[in-house]
Amino acid sequence: MEVQKYGIGTEFKLSKQLSGQAGLWHIHFSNGNHPGIFPNPSVDQIIVSLSGFEKDKPVAVSAMDVQGGLMEKTTGLGGKEVVISVKSYTIGTYFVKMQQRNVKVLRQFSKK
Repeated sequence: MEVQKYGIGTEFKLSKQLSGQAGLWHIHFSNGNHPGIFPNPSVDQIIVSLSGFEKDKPVAVSAMDVQGGLMEKTTGLGGKEVVISVKSYTIGTYFVKMQQRNVKVLRQFSKK
């Protein structure tokens, strides 16, 4: 596992796991905070937690369908939350990509 410094006081570990042909990197934030989405599944809106990212620094947040089509794009701040309305989304599976500089996190959520 490779340890890297990311921002002031934030350290994370990268581990690569092979799945078929694709290599997947998993990020483990050493500060115990992990970005996430709640409620999941959701009906009206999701709250995207940007914990684990460098505090008060911009984080690009994108909601995507399973084909990778962009549903919504916004910006939040590390350590804060972003609210995304999913009322107009059809029932199904979606993804949220969060990116701050070279760190990307992808989370899945369901629309009921």
